[in-house]
Amino acid sequence: MIFDAGDGKAKVGLCHMGNEAHEKHAEEDFQLLQSLEEWIVRDERFPEIEKKGEIEELERHQGSAHIQMPNQVSSESVMGVGDTVSTIDPLWGEGIHTGMKSGNLAGITALEALGTNPVNTSEQKMSDYDDRWWSEIGDNRWERNLMTHIMYRMNNQRYDQLMEDLKQSRQDKISQLNNGNLLKGISLMKIRDLPNIAEVTKNRIPQHPKINSLQVKVREYKPN
Repeated sequence: MIFDAGDGKAKVGLCHMGNEAHEKHAEEDFQLLQSLEEWIVRDERFPEIEKKGEIEELERHQGSAHIQMPNQVSSESVMGVGDTVSTIDPLWGEGIHTGMKSGNLAGITALEALGTNPVNTSEQKMSDYDDRWWSEIGDNRWERNLMTHIMYRMNNQRYDQLMEDLKQSRQDKISQLNNGNLLKGISLMKIRDLPNIAEVTKNRIPQHPKINSLQVKVREYKPN
């Protein structure tokens, strides 16, 4: 990710998932910062930088972000926003917009809860935030999460090829992929990706919101 910071400066970021595919495909001497520097040198958007020693580092920040599917994003008197409830987009790593949106939705729910007489911050009332979160942020989240795990299990060469294929794709196809269209994502795959797709899908199906909700209801069911 590259953001123009003005005055000839840029914010450059790299996302890394330490999963089993990374353990399998990463080079023995892999270092995240070194990979970031090598990328900056190769990127055509920095033509003035020809070697790592020419990178002038002004600040460095690092941390973790989670892309797991949340079971719920609220409880009694509590609402989770931003990275606390995995609001980051799992497919591309964008989280500023969705984080701000989650704060806005939490604020709306809080105003409603505090505006009642008496004040109502029960778990049931806070679940209004869950409904809003899943409708405006978590829509197609399972599909996007599935595509993310398929992509992050690829080796570097296959991932680079996928990015090149995306560059050659029509804009409407990319837009559909961004909107969580699973069929458009699958259409970019190759025959050799099938075992990867099958393995990821098998592990992710139980996490689908509708299936997960059904499982919860079954566990909670108590026959008379």
